[in-house]
Amino acid sequence: MRTTDQKRTDLHNFVREKWGKDMGDTLMEFLPPDGWPEFALKSDLDSSLQVLRAEMASGFASIDSSFAVVNKSLENIEKSLKAINWRITGLISILVPVLLAYATALWQLK
Repeated sequence: MRTTDQKRTDLHNFVREKWGKDMGDTLMEFLPPDGWPEFALKSDLDSSLQVLRAEMASGFASIDSSFAVVNKSLENIEKSLKAINWRITGLISILVPVLLAYATALWQLK
């Protein structure tokens, strides 16, 4: 049963009449503003915390696996770039002497 504002006011007035203003006010200060069903017990919080931790662990595991995929892709790209670098280095080491020989031959013709 939900406590209405009118019921709370009636209770407050009743207690003030029977026990006095200070006692009535003090009693009402100890009561929750929205009723007892709105209070969370420690067990409620523990249960919610366990669910949250499980969801976070699952989420972090998903992120970790995504990073592993990205890391593997980056490793493959790095290997490809190294292979390209070696090919370019080899090509340059072949072309430089050829170009020097060609330039020398042209110079000697003049």
